[in-house]
Amino acid sequence: MTKRYFSLKDIAAEAGVSPSTVSRVINGYKEGFSVRPELRLNIMSCIKRNGYKPNPFLRAIRAKRTMLVDILFVDIFPLTNRGVIRTALMKMHNILEEKGFSLNYSFTKSGTAFHLPLWMMSGIITPDLNDMSALEQIRRGKVPFVSLNGMYGDFGAAVVVDEEKCARLALDHLFSLGHRNIAYANSQAGIVERSHYSVKERHRVYLKHMKGESCPVMEHHDSHEISAVDFLRESVLKSGATAVLAYDHTVAMHILNAAWRLGIPVPEKLSVMCFNDEYPVNISVPPLTCVSIPSTEMGIRTAELLLKQMEEGVWEKCRVEKFAGTLVIRESVRRLGQRSKKKKKEDL
Repeated sequence: MTKRYFSLKDIAAEAGVSPSTVSRVINGYKEGFSVRPELRLNIMSCIKRNGYKPNPFLRAIRAKRTMLVDILFVDIFPLTNRGVIRTALMKMHNILEEKGFSLNYSFTKSGTAFHLPLWMMSGIITPDLNDMSALEQIRRGKVPFVSLNGMYGDFGAAVVVDEEKCARLALDHLFSLGHRNIAYANSQAGIVERSHYSVKERHRVYLKHMKGESCPVMEHHDSHEISAVDFLRESVLKSGATAVLAYDHTVAMHILNAAWRLGIPVPEKLSVMCFNDEYPVNISVPPLTCVSIPSTEMGIRTAELLLKQMEEGVWEKCRVEKFAGTLVIRESVRRLGQRSKKKKKEDL
């Protein structure tokens, strides 16, 4: 059965009003126009019930402006780093769509000649931007702009993670449980992805924190290519690390698998924690203690900052908002010297 596509006239006929009234309600007109609340509700119900979506290109031509927001991916890092950024994008997408905007997702390759999309846009959002050369083209376009969880310049807005606070939160937790020999399992991503600010910041804070506490910096903290098995052989079996802090949930899962292969029980002999409270850390064996990144809140704020710029114009000075994470305690970390629940049951 062929699905029927409803036009503006169809919605107007069903709601019992003129097409111009439907158009004004959709576009949020208030000046010189008023409509009863119950009528507005009826129109919006008809739109939702019939799945009507305005044509963004026709709207741009008629209004001489666009209701189109471009989500610009520079390289495919956000697709491989799905989880944190995916949640933020979904929340942001829903908010902008509810405001009547259509969203276009476009992709360009890092390191190549960069050009803005040819179509008119009301705003641009760049998830996980790691190529500064793209910013100059965006600036020239004079379009409201928000960088989500990535690099940013001196204009527009940026919503990022407060990596300093997140890393300190993780390390302070391990220190509070008596751990001093803490290994850091760095990102195993490719060359392009390693330029992401989170990779640099988490590693930087690890070094700063360990040196500040006069604790040893374990080997391979800066390696992006060592296997998880070799990492544990060197850092745990050879150097005596009692805990591993992993760059993200993916790295942590490899560490758990390697520990199982090497016969290193977690957390009995080794505590493991990571950044990102993303699947499957809550159902891993054991479930992983982690620092959760507030991706939902970041998505909401990204949409709000973009909408604000659409009202006021592109901000000449970048407004940067940083979001701190929260500690999620599970069973993969224990106090040094404390017997695990499993061992206690065996003794009984």
